[in-house]
Amino acid sequence: MRVRVQTNDDIADQLSKSRSIPTSGHPTILADGTDSRSGMGGTVGDLTQAPFFAARQYGLALLDILLLLAALSTTVVLFQRLSLPAALLLVPYLLWVAFATALNASIWHLNP
Repeated sequence: MRVRVQTNDDIADQLSKSRSIPTSGHPTILADGTDSRSGMGGTVGDLTQAPFFAARQYGLALLDILLLLAALSTTVVLFQRLSLPAALLLVPYLLWVAFATALNASIWHLNP
């Protein structure tokens, strides 16, 4: 089996011929950030932020972030049983999500 290594010139040629970034074995990510398979860009994080930022549905956003906080808390507890360092690495994220939850709850409370 022969493996061809692409040089920077090869990649530059491919990029100049197309608006997509070449990837092997994965869907092509287009220059505008969309996925060639579905035409949708973004991440799951974008979808979870949509109720708050795009739709301004603060109650729905609060429910969403509470579910995230519960899932993250469960993950930290389960990780602690397997690996204490892995659990400790999640603590800053857990604190950040808890802070974001408090902010979301206050915004929801102040904007009925």
